[in-house]
Amino acid sequence: MDSLINLCSLLLLPLITAVLIIALGKYRWRLAPAFAVISAFGALLLTFSVLKDFLEPLRFSWEWITLDEHKFYIGFLLDSAAAT
Repeated sequence: MDSLINLCSLLLLPLITAVLIIALGKYRWRLAPAFAVISAFGALLLTFSVLKDFLEPLRFSWEWITLDEHKFYIGFLLDSAAAT
């Protein structure tokens, strides 16, 4: 998988799991622990997949807003300091 997809999935997995647990309704008390453990294990696997090919920093950025000659960017930076 692409590194950007892994990073976005890593950020969105807990949110998606929380929404799923809320949507369970009356079965929430029985199924929520299983979904939480599966989500945590999935986040662990995604973290390992991001860090396995970690030779140089991962940088992703997009232009967020432009005001005259000023540009503002939003993005991800994962380097060796952030990985430890």
